[in-house]
Amino acid sequence: MSLRMKTLLIMAFTSAALLLVMTLSLRSILSDSFRTIENQDAEKNQDRALNALKESFEAIDRASQDYGYWDSLYEFMATRDPNFTDVDFSVSTYENLRWSLVIIFDEKGQKVYQGAYDLDKNQTMSVSEDWSHAIDSRLDRLKPLGLESAVSGLIPLPEGIMFLMVRDILTSDRSGPARGRFITGRLLTPREERKLAEQTKLDLRLRAGHLDQKSDHERALVDSMAPGQKRLVKAIDEQQLVAIERISDFDNKTALYLTLYLPRVIHQQGQKSLSYLVTAMVLCGLVFAGVISWLIERHVISRMLHLTKEVLELRDSHDFSRRLTAIGKDEIGILSQSINGLLHAHEGLNVLLEVEKAKSDRVLHNVLPDQIASRLKESNGIIAESFPEVTILFADIVDFTSMSSKISPEHLVNLLNEVFSAFDRLAEKHGLEKIKTIGDAYMVVGGLPHHRDDHAEATARMALDMLTTLEQISQKRGQKLEIRIGINTGPVVAGVIGTKKFLYDLWGDTVNTASRMESSGTAGWIQVTESTYSQVKNCFQLQALGQKDIKGKGYIPVYRLLREEPKQNAA
Repeated sequence: MSLRMKTLLIMAFTSAALLLVMTLSLRSILSDSFRTIENQDAEKNQDRALNALKESFEAIDRASQDYGYWDSLYEFMATRDPNFTDVDFSVSTYENLRWSLVIIFDEKGQKVYQGAYDLDKNQTMSVSEDWSHAIDSRLDRLKPLGLESAVSGLIPLPEGIMFLMVRDILTSDRSGPARGRFITGRLLTPREERKLAEQTKLDLRLRAGHLDQKSDHERALVDSMAPGQKRLVKAIDEQQLVAIERISDFDNKTALYLTLYLPRVIHQQGQKSLSYLVTAMVLCGLVFAGVISWLIERHVISRMLHLTKEVLELRDSHDFSRRLTAIGKDEIGILSQSINGLLHAHEGLNVLLEVEKAKSDRVLHNVLPDQIASRLKESNGIIAESFPEVTILFADIVDFTSMSSKISPEHLVNLLNEVFSAFDRLAEKHGLEKIKTIGDAYMVVGGLPHHRDDHAEATARMALDMLTTLEQISQKRGQKLEIRIGINTGPVVAGVIGTKKFLYDLWGDTVNTASRMESSGTAGWIQVTESTYSQVKNCFQLQALGQKDIKGKGYIPVYRLLREEPKQNAA
């Protein structure tokens, strides 16, 4: 992907991410603000509807006050003149004052008068047993606490909810003693609901708490209210929300749900304002991104592309005498000058590189087999091969540890160098591959990296020559030297390990067994396994040593290699 495309994508993704974050943040902040304002407005409408309901109740209170503190009613309680009730509690009285119920009790709690009126049908009606029971069962609580005081509240009835007002019957100057209680009530009928809705200009519903008047969603909202929660405001959809006020009765139980359905004007206006704001932000972001992109294109990308073009031409031409032409004191100019400096230095380094390369090639071919060294130079991958059959020789100088404590380090190193150098010449003579030396141990293999059929025979010959060579060195130095030699034939895996100090090594059970042949052998002997014996028995004389307990292998047959023997004389 080009630098220009990357820059455009970065600008696009950055601008989009910034706009997304800002949009989500603004939406969250503004939505919360509009939601708060919407809830506050809904609560104001709840207060307005509740005040309208209270004003309706206060009208009953004022009328009950006029009648309760009326000398004519006070006198009636003494005379019980039926003309009084016929005249003063006529149909017009109920209709004008919007009373649904009037009950008068004397000071002993006996009913003196009771009457009822259907406000929806505009006709008188008898006081039902349910209404009488609702009043009589609460009579002890429907008692003013003192002169000029009143008791008011709601009671549930089969037809709905009724608001009651109770006052003592006193004279017009509020003097007593009280001659009874004057109770008036108004049933909250659909007509009352409509009057409140018209008065407040709200979509208002009055739902009795004990009646199943609520719709499914109203019932779900009511059920979601906590026990002590008085108010609930919740959105129904994008167009409408509902506000519910819980009102208790005389028994402190839920008597009435004042429900308002309100249009979500604030929410809709907020969403519209938010969409305008987001649109303006997007347009500003696009303009800003365009200007930034143009500036970056002119002052950065075009210069970088020019520099890149020159570098690519330099790479393809391999003419490192050329120089880049980008100038300036900024990072691009400094980069161009730095590359020119590197090109100048490169010309001088090429000569040194060729010299060092020749040195490294010589070292590499000296450390590794030629075939492996060539492959290693050509490939950086793992070099590993499986060989179905090779012969491995391990040799170890006997009592080397005690010897090293008796002679100087310089003498010791010279001795090892003389012995192993002689072994190296033997390996080259017999066409074997030296693998490594570890301390006083020497490892060589026949049959790799180039396959040969006589790998076991060549290894056996080198082993015999190693004994002869070591004896010669011992005589020359006047110091007795002995070695143990172990040989095994079988499959191995060979390869190069390491990343800094390369090592061509072998792995497999064949290697371990060859090492065990050496470590379990006798000084001056060449101990071989049965697999090697089967390869060389026709050309060499061997001595069977029987079964020997070899660590990690158990009891296996082993042999001692004695000498090379012509095939016609072989046993």
